[in-house]
Formats: sequence, structure tokens, C-alpha cells
Amino acid sequence: MLNFAKFTLFSMGLSILSITEAFATVTAQQVWSDLRQKLTANGFQISETEFLKAGTLTLRDLMVSYDLPLQQADGLGSVSLTLETVQFVDNLDGTVKIVFPDIMPVTLVLKDPIAGEVDLRLDVTQSDLEISVSGQGQDRRYR
Repeated sequence: MLNFAKFTLFSMGLSILSITEAFATVTAQQVWSDLRQKLTANGFQISETEFLKAGTLTLRDLMVSYDLPLQQADGLGSVSLTLETVQFVDNLDGTVKIVFPDIMPVTLVLKDPIAGEVDLRLDVTQSDLEISVSGQGQDRRYR
């Protein structure tokens, strides 16, 4: 009888864990929508073309830019990040994998009252950059 009780409790525990996991499922579209909302709420401008196919959300020609504030009316300048493609891939386990390109160009345009406008471009280079996203709402985790 004791073994049956242990088995029943163990089964109930597994059921609760699987139910919790089901609620923790996140989709590629949810991850991108939340990230986009957070960026725009903090003053970033975003433009991209979205394609959704077979559980993969692909962003093409993604540009994220931010005007650098200054007390002067025209500001200090701007910074922008341009990516040819970024993919948000739905995984079978309810998580999303964000896949970045190997080269990410960053452009910085600074306004100097004496020297004028200064343009700086640098390429951030890395291999196989991927971020795994899980959870919902405030409990979302990026790894």
C-alpha cells in the first residue's frame, strides 16, 4: 500500500510539472512582440520585414536606432544596428531560439559643435550567437 501511495504522489508530481511546462510555452511571435514593445517603450525606432513560416519568424533588414539625447535641441547624434536577418525559432520544448548573424554592423553618428558630424561604423563579429527564451511575462528567461 505504501508503494502505491508513493507511486500516486510521484505521478501527481509529474502531472503538475507537465502542466506547469505547458503554461510556460512561448512562441516566436510572442518573444519578438515583447522585445519590440520594450525597445520602442525605451525610445528605440524599429523597422523590419517579417516572415513567418513553419514555426520560424524571420526578420529581414532589421534596423534598430536610437537618438542620443542632449540638452541642445538637435541632440548628440544617433546609434543604429542593422541586421540582414534575425530568426526566432519555435522549439519543440516550448522555448524559442533567437539566431543572430555572424556580423552585426553598428553605426554611430555624433554631432560635435566644433568638428561637425562624425560617422563611426564598426562590425560586431561572433560565431553562432543564439539565445534561448523560455517562460511567460515577467518570468521570461533569456539564456
